[in-house]
Amino acid sequence: MQLSGANEYREPGEPRSGDAAARWREQWRMLRLRDRDAYPDTLGPPEVFSDKLPADTDRERCGHPVARGETGPNSRTVTSRLRMSCTEWRDVPTADDFYRAVHEPAGTNAETAILLVWYHEADMSEQLYAHLEGAYSWRALVTALHRVGLIHGEGARRINRFAIA
Repeated sequence: MQLSGANEYREPGEPRSGDAAARWREQWRMLRLRDRDAYPDTLGPPEVFSDKLPADTDRERCGHPVARGETGPNSRTVTSRLRMSCTEWRDVPTADDFYRAVHEPAGTNAETAILLVWYHEADMSEQLYAHLEGAYSWRALVTALHRVGLIHGEGARRINRFAIA
């Protein structure tokens, strides 16, 4: 596998379509034949993740009630992670900075750094809570990570747990 153009997961010469998703799912299936609890360490293509944003009822159902002012670009979980991980930065990024890096990218090095912090340091519960708080749909997050080339390793394995199998 190699990256092409916009950091897509596909074989050289493979058309832009569901082929990459089908190939990734098949590789995951084969991996799980050897280890039923395995998740790929290469981030799946965006198409294998939901683009649905959660509703208030989803947060309630998951036992994660959040005030309206702490959702979306003001996600309290994203705020907390960035404050803990970026304490040595001259300007600590905000949840809104993260939100724009995912949803309205300008292609800056600062956005890449913010996504890098999230990819490597946010644990699974933080990723889930940020999603429940409307900071991103899984597809939007994965698209942003592919865009900046963050697609290998433990960060990918954690996010792949939220793929639609």
